[in-house]
Amino acid sequence: RGEKTKKTTSREESVREILCTRERERAGRRRSLLLDPAMEFSNALKENGPHAWSPDGSMLATCDANRLYIRDTSTLMAITILTNVDVVSRIEWSPDGRYILCAMYKRGVVQVWDVDDPDWLC
Repeated sequence: RGEKTKKTTSREESVREILCTRERERAGRRRSLLLDPAMEFSNALKENGPHAWSPDGSMLATCDANRLYIRDTSTLMAITILTNVDVVSRIEWSPDGRYILCAMYKRGVVQVWDVDDPDWLC
């Protein structure tokens, strides 16, 4: 009976050791993700306005009030930040993904931005 308890205890210790090792590895991976600047997307979570994926899925347009953020979907890092005349109510991409339409219902106005040339505005 004493031997059975030792085997069980020994087995339980092995299982605990494996679980502790796995948890340490997971914690290490979580820490490395938090420290990796390419994975910094906390600002993207603050933007609670309209959003739209580009037709090819490579970019995400999000809004926070009158600011339009164009983000790379692989990292969620902002590629371009544009300022509209008022709070954006809706975003639409052109079929080719080159232009973004921002509708501001409050003013009855739309602004169209060129993703490749942020200085161009319609």
